[in-house]
Amino acid sequence: MNFIDWMNMNMFIDISFIVFAIALIWKMRVYKNKISYIETEMKSFSIYINEHLETHKLTLLEMHENIVNMNKTMEENDKIIEAIEDRVTSVIKNPQKARRDLKK
Repeated sequence: MNFIDWMNMNMFIDISFIVFAIALIWKMRVYKNKISYIETEMKSFSIYINEHLETHKLTLLEMHENIVNMNKTMEENDKIIEAIEDRVTSVIKNPQKARRDLKK
């Protein structure tokens, strides 16, 4: 192997290394851009999910409050119905006494 052959082979290895290094750097930049894009998408999706979870939480709290209010109203209505039933029963049993109680 003479000097010229050795230089040609050395130049081939140098050019191969430079091409490989450039390709590697280019690929790393492409992947870095993809990773940063995915990170921004994940952050925006996280914000979106948190907003919707907060909305659902508020909705569930409001629904619970409505159910509690409905139960209170139903209990009050039950008391009113019971009072009406007592009055009707007293009228049926003794109409004259009910008339006297009404005049009072």
